Amino acid sequence: MESTQNVESLLHQVAGINRSYKKLAKITGENFNIFKILKVDTKEVRLHSAFIAELLNPKGSHEQGNVFVNEFLEMLKTHSTKKNSLEVFFDTEDIRSTEVEKWLGYKTETTGGYIDILLTDKNGKHIIIENKIYAGDQENQLLRYHAFSPSAPLIYLTRLGSCPNEYSTNGNPEIKKLLICISYQKDILKWLENCKRISVNHPLLRETLTQYINIIKHLTNKTMSTDMEIEIKKLLLSDAKNVASAQEIRRALQSLEISCNQKMDELFNKMSLWLNDPILKISDKLKYESVLWKDDDGSKAISIVLNKLIDSKTKIQFICYFNWEEFKFEWYIGSDQDTTLASQIQSILNSFYPSQNLLNENSSSDELFEFVKTLFTKAVDVTGTFIESL
Repeated sequence: MESTQNVESLLHQVAGINRSYKKLAKITGENFNIFKILKVDTKEVRLHSAFIAELLNPKGSHEQGNVFVNEFLEMLKTHSTKKNSLEVFFDTEDIRSTEVEKWLGYKTETTGGYIDILLTDKNGKHIIIENKIYAGDQENQLLRYHAFSPSAPLIYLTRLGSCPNEYSTNGNPEIKKLLICISYQKDILKWLENCKRISVNHPLLRETLTQYINIIKHLTNKTMSTDMEIEIKKLLLSDAKNVASAQEIRRALQSLEISCNQKMDELFNKMSLWLNDPILKISDKLKYESVLWKDDDGSKAISIVLNKLIDSKTKIQFICYFNWEEFKFEWYIGSDQDTTLASQIQSILNSFYPSQNLLNENSSSDELFEFVKTLFTKAVDVTGTFIESL
């Protein structure tokens, strides 16, 4: 009984600290974030690739020349096995182009597809950046990019620093020599903080970087401020009972995580069987590929990529991402001209999206499966109906 009371007391005290910092965020305006307001905070191409590419572009609207791209290459050196290889093979003094969603041609087993960010210098040398937040590896993806530029470094950027699997590289040993795996959680945050420091005398640029940094912290679960973390540590160390209570809370969270992960694994397996069912038919005018993947933190995602058969450059992607703490359903349309389709998809998802966390103790894997299957089906149906009307 006393142990339960101590746990409840500790939770109340931590909640009080949390409320205090929420009030502080309200006073300072920290909660105002233009990227969240525009609902692009998880959009890989429209926000993250575009924003990073703009900073890497010496001729970008930031007007800071090549200082940001130089900082980026310095960060890459900490991961490179050959410390000076990027300096030798890439000239940041004369970057000819910085492209987002560079189309390499129609996709085959070994060529084509889209490169998220492509840097090209005056000598025609490249740096290829594959940007993944809530997306899995595609078959032979890095192999195709390597075929486009065999000597180019392949920067594999993910939330937590995962590396690609052989599904993407096809086991090519040359790719491993050129591969540099970096994370938003550590590497991009550090790079952005350096960019912000450099921009100290440019208020608008500095504050835009601050807002983007806050988005990255949210995506990588690093939203707790340093001051708040210090205050909670002081609370724990102030009484031995608090440490014991924290251990009880940790054990309960671990048990909850195990239970939720078991449901996610069951959902993952059910979705895999459903997506690989040869009877599954979406539309005569659509072709699709499904990808299921797991992140280093136990998060999982299910992705369906649709392409118009009449124009295979137009990509439409639906991604269901979930871990034991949250559930998300995102979508992306590769053509900015498809505004009518975008509006219809958004309307469907707004009316169907859950208002609470589905991964609670009362939900079964069967219920989760039926929900996710229906969510995908509704989104795909809207897409198919729209395309068939073209």
